[in-house]
Parts: sequence; C-alpha cells; structure tokens
Amino acid sequence: MGSKNFILLSDTHATNQTPVARLDNLEEVFFRKFTYILRLAHRKEWPILIAGDLTHTPRGWNLLFRLIKLLNKYPKARIYTVFGQHDMYLYADIKKTATNMGILATTNRLTVLNSKPTVINGFKVYGAGWKEPIPKPKAKDKNILVIHKSLATHELYPNQKYSDAWRFLVRNKRYRVILAGDIHRKFYLEKLKRFMVNTGPLIRYEATEYNIWHHHPGIYIYDPEKNTMTHKEIPHAKGTSVLSREHLKSKINVGSEFDDLIRNIVKQKARMGSKVETNIKLYLKENIVSDEVKLVLEEVMSNEKTNR
Repeated sequence: MGSKNFILLSDTHATNQTPVARLDNLEEVFFRKFTYILRLAHRKEWPILIAGDLTHTPRGWNLLFRLIKLLNKYPKARIYTVFGQHDMYLYADIKKTATNMGILATTNRLTVLNSKPTVINGFKVYGAGWKEPIPKPKAKDKNILVIHKSLATHELYPNQKYSDAWRFLVRNKRYRVILAGDIHRKFYLEKLKRFMVNTGPLIRYEATEYNIWHHHPGIYIYDPEKNTMTHKEIPHAKGTSVLSREHLKSKINVGSEFDDLIRNIVKQKARMGSKVETNIKLYLKENIVSDEVKLVLEEVMSNEKTNR
C-alpha cells in the first residue's frame, strides 16, 4: 500500500460567509479545497493534521451540518487537530464541547490532540491548542507536535507579538515534526532532518499583499519512511482574480473625511461655545457629509447616550 504519509495543514477557517475583500463565494471555495484534501486523504488513507482554527467562528449550524455531510463521505480521511482561538467560544475552555469542533469531536468525526500522545502510524502525535502548554515528550522518538501559537520566522508588521520559529524548533529537539498554525504565513524550516512548517491559510480571507501576490494555498506531505517534507499546491485561483482592496480605499476615504469633520466641529465649538452634540447636528445640516460618516456619527452619539 506504500508509505503512510501525513497531510499537514495549518489554519483552514471553514466559513459560510464571504468577507468584503473576496470577489467570489468563499464558502464554495473552502468546500472545494477541503474536498480536494479529503479525497486525497481518503484514497491514500493518510491522516490529516490541522494546526487549529478549523472554523472561522466557533458556532454555525448551517456550516456544521455541511461539514458533517462532507466528512461522512470520506470516512478514511481521519482529522487530528487542536483548538485555535477561532474554534473557541469567547476564547474560553468551558464551552468547547458546544462549538462546531467540539461537536465534530464528540461525534467521532475528528480527534482533538492534547498533551497525551495519540499514536498514529507509529508516531506519537501531541497537541497544544491556543494558549495551552507545550507537551514535553520523555524521549527523543518519533514525535510530532501540532500547535496553534504565534510562531514566525521574522516580524511581519511593526510591534508584532510572536515567538521565533527557529528558536522554537531548536529548543524542542524531541519533536521530529512541528506543524504550526495561527499566523497566516507559510514557512518551512529544517534542522538536522527535523522539520517545522506552516502551510499558511487554506483560504485567503484578507486582501493583504501577501495573499494577493505571494500565497499559494497548499499542504505539506510528510513521508516518514524517507523522512522528507514536500509542499503540494492545491487548485486555486490567482489572488488578483479573487481579492480586491477597493473596500480599503473606501475606509481610508471615510476615515479622512471623518477626521476633517471632527476638526471642523472642534473649531465651530470654539467659535460658538455650544454643546458638541448641537454643533454636530448644525454641521450636518449646513454641510455635505457622506452617508458612511453620518452612520459613524450616529452610532457614536447613540452609544454615548446609552453610557450616560
């Protein structure tokens, strides 16, 4: 039958909603990609390791039922995963069983990994979900760690809080393979035939430059017999054809207009000496202001009244 390889996948973010940055139906995109992976795993009987954030939101009945229906079609595609913060209700442990992932686990459609190893094809596979402690194997053996933690090879934006991935690999020498999730950036590290990888997100949610121009959704395949790690792209469209930054331009315009409005209202208050609320109403009456900015002002004023 050949080697029992492992399919490695970071954040999947299953969703039935389409964010403003996408130009297509993201729910259908997700299920198309996920089906591709399940078919491969089912046909080869390879286990799938997922490093958390299986779903984009912790609850959603329509999404859950569709996931159950899909997983039922591929019983030999066994999933092993950990809880990411998106899988948890209010990021809390106490209600994990009432989440999408909790229900999938209790109905035996996936396995949640933890500090006690799950033996898969001769390997001891450990799990560390969001803010969970890192398991410490007693021996340097055939160990795999699936972890949801902010690990990166370098700072991706100013003042980013993250742990250095290289140091993490070096310090955790008892793991032959480490699969990381949480930060949506693909990386591959290898040291003395030990591996640490992040596949990047399965679906490109945000219209970042990385997602538009550089990210190619895919999986890593670990071959235990050869002790090799191979990246395999899955069918996907070009970022430029499915992502748009037009909404960001709109936000910038609204933000700039809002800043100008506040400055003018402050000047008007200094000149007239009346209440801010009165000045806002007067300014809106005497000047042309976009509907977007009006909505922001109305929401702020409404919240201010409620909190009095």
